[in-house]
Amino acid sequence: MCKGCGAALEINSRKQTIQCPYRGQVTFLERKELSENDLICPACGAANKNHYEHCVQCGENLYRTCPKCGTRNDGDAVHCAKCGIPLDAQASKAKIAPQESQNNPATKKAKSALTPAIFGLFIFPIILEPIAIHNARKAKRELLPNDAGYKDASTAEWIGYISFILGIFYLLFLVNQIN
Repeated sequence: MCKGCGAALEINSRKQTIQCPYRGQVTFLERKELSENDLICPACGAANKNHYEHCVQCGENLYRTCPKCGTRNDGDAVHCAKCGIPLDAQASKAKIAPQESQNNPATKKAKSALTPAIFGLFIFPIILEPIAIHNARKAKRELLPNDAGYKDASTAEWIGYISFILGIFYLLFLVNQIN
């Protein structure tokens, strides 16, 4: 293992000088064996603990989440372990998706969830915000995180939660003022 960057390298004996593909010539004083709890970064080869989400050396994702079923796959996986779809093909489709999905019905639902969320901030938050939250969550179930409209749905959902809570506090304030 490279002491400078943590990349896993094969060595045969102690005090051997070899080339690290990421840092150049490296002298090894001791060999560190990988435990079963270590992951090798697919991008740079650095050893990471299996509970890390990103490589400590290069920041690359150590796991790939399937955009179809949400299963967590190894970082070097080509196909999803659960549903079998190709992860690379899905990733390239996801990059194209925002432009293609502007006319998607779920995108329109996401944008329509913003209207009651914004009006609910000022008028009847206890009534309008649950509607906004429901519509936003429904739209998010139909969209991938990279789709256009997903951020609108997330925004509407959070505005809904915050405004609903503020509306309850305001209602309690009014009731307290009456008493």
